[in-house]
Formats: sequence, C-alpha cells, structure tokens
Amino acid sequence: MAIKQTNNKKMFLIGGIILGVAGLGYLYRKQIMGLFKPKNEPIEPIEPIEPIIPEPIIKGVIGNDNFLPTPKVTPKTSDIDKKLKKGDKGDLAKQLQYNIREIQFYLGVPQIKADGNLGPASDKALLSISTFYKQNGYWTIRKARETAVRYAGEKGLRFPIYLTTAENVKDLQKIYQTGLVKSRVGKFTKFGN
Repeated sequence: MAIKQTNNKKMFLIGGIILGVAGLGYLYRKQIMGLFKPKNEPIEPIEPIEPIIPEPIIKGVIGNDNFLPTPKVTPKTSDIDKKLKKGDKGDLAKQLQYNIREIQFYLGVPQIKADGNLGPASDKALLSISTFYKQNGYWTIRKARETAVRYAGEKGLRFPIYLTTAENVKDLQKIYQTGLVKSRVGKFTKFGN
C-alpha cells in the first residue's frame, strides 16, 4: 500500500512538471523557434507580456441567476449600431437586454428578463438608465455595452466577462480603464478633504 501511494505521488509530481514545461513552451514558442533560425536571419524581438491585474469578485446573485448568461448569438459589428426601440424583437433585442441587466445589477435595481422582446419593462428600464434613450427613443448595443463597462470601472468591479469576446472589446476596455481611474481619483479626493 505504501509503495502504491508513493508511486501515485511521483506520477502526479511528474505529470505536473510535464504540464508546466509544456505550458511554458507554449507561451514562449516564438522565442524558442527563434533559437533554431539560421544565424543570418534576424530573430524577432520578444513581445512584452501584459501584467495580469487581479479583478475584484462580485458577490451576490443577479436576479434568480447565479451568473449573467452569455447570449448565444454575437451580433456583427454593424448590428451593434442598429437602432433598437420599444417593440423590437429577436436576438439583437435579447443582446441589448443582457446589457441592460448588467447595468441594472451595477445600479442595484431589479433586473428585467432577457426574453428578446423590448416591451414595456425594457422601455421603462431604458428610460431610467439612459437620457439618450429618453431624447431619441432608441438605444444601440454599442451604447449599452459602453455604459455597462463604464459603470463596472467606476464601481471598481471586474470587466464584464460576457464582453471579453465582443468585437469592440478594445474600445470597451479603454472605457473601463477610464472608469477605474475615475473611481480611484474619487476615492483619493474623498480622503484628502
């Protein structure tokens, strides 16, 4: 029995080492391949790795869900600028509702259902969230995403996970970072007074 346990521990240790080496090999594959190039070819410079900033964990339950589900259909870039208004239905309406739910979570108000129908509940939620919607009668997925990440940044919360694969993620990350800076500056000025 003692021999069998020792062998299992050794196997786990060896397996862990192999996985670690394989992971490092994958991360630095370009640099490793550069070692095998002929000497007359220039070696590509090593790209710096962006630091990983730990994200705060949001505790609590959103509505009756334990998480905010990712929509099944990701709209194309042109679709995120489509004007959505009361009465619209379909996948784009559902995508907009997911963003509205995220904003409502950050504001601490009850979330609407994401059923793909921009009915009275969605209209009421948009009227309370957006002055742009009040003035123009429509909202876009782009505006909803930007509002959600701005709120997340200003509250010092994590970047919304469902937007990490959005086609405009780089723009959203900039807005999020601006919100984070704003929230940190606000914290410092409160202590200074």
